[in-house]
Amino acid sequence: MATRLLADSVKKRTKLILLVAALLGVCFFALMVPAAKAEPKLIKTSPEAKAYLEYNNSPVRVTLTFSEKLKADTSNFTIQREDGVDKNVIISPKVNPDNPTEMFADLPTRHELGSDRYTVTYTVVSESDNSVAAGSSEFFILPQGKSVFDVGYLFTTPSSAFTSDWKGYSYPPLGTIYFFIALLGTVVSNFFYFYGRYQFFSKNRLVFTVVSQASKNLAIITSLAFVFFLCRIAILQPFNARVFLYAIAIYFLFLIVRGVIYMSRKFPKARAEWEALQLKNKPKKVATPVAVTSSASVDAGSNSSNGDEVNTTSAEEKPRGLSKRGEKRRAKKK
Repeated sequence: MATRLLADSVKKRTKLILLVAALLGVCFFALMVPAAKAEPKLIKTSPEAKAYLEYNNSPVRVTLTFSEKLKADTSNFTIQREDGVDKNVIISPKVNPDNPTEMFADLPTRHELGSDRYTVTYTVVSESDNSVAAGSSEFFILPQGKSVFDVGYLFTTPSSAFTSDWKGYSYPPLGTIYFFIALLGTVVSNFFYFYGRYQFFSKNRLVFTVVSQASKNLAIITSLAFVFFLCRIAILQPFNARVFLYAIAIYFLFLIVRGVIYMSRKFPKARAEWEALQLKNKPKKVATPVAVTSSASVDAGSNSSNGDEVNTTSAEEKPRGLSKRGEKRRAKKK
């Protein structure tokens, strides 16, 4: 009995020793492992990351919001532009005293910023445990006046001949659309100028003249545009694309104004002259003489007098198939 009690006592002591050892081990590892630091994380930016902003709506302030309170003296961020000689944007970032989780910096005017890709690089320190966090964010300011109608800019900046993009910002494929318009216009206008006007309009001199002028002007405009695209495809642009295309647009407007003036002033006069020429060259119809026969019961005297009257009537008979203008000309000739 005594032996059994001794054995139970040894077992209890062993379990107690093991339990104490386990607790001591847990406490040791807990003291050895450092406490996890609450590293500040970026939770919000203004402007938003990857945002494309219109030039007229350029931001006036950059704001970064973190998950932890920041140290004002050691937290900082910078802004750099992608293009240009001076890539650093001069700013004075500050920690918001009313909200220590927020940093902000006022930006220069949009004229000083310009259109570009802007990268915000930050390094902040947590106020609670001095943990450091670093990272970056970026936003874009689109060029001034960039739209689907700004053909000069769209064809100056894209990376290829048939795209309309700007630093990853894609517009509709206007380059492709304008290229096929230029190609189709070049083929059609040159066809009518060198072949079609002779084949289809040579009989009408008036229409022939109008088609010749219109096809020639259109051929010049579309051929220039097509050559411009060929230079883009071959990456041969020794000229400023914007100036070149605007010169084409001005010339195109000049041709339109000149065409309107021609159709309103000179075309009616040319049409009247053409109609008069057509009328003059129209073949004249000769009146057929009317044969008169005398009856057997009429004497010779009456026959001769009646014959003279018939001949006079047939001579004075109005010619048929002529207009009033033709009748006046016939009367003047007589």
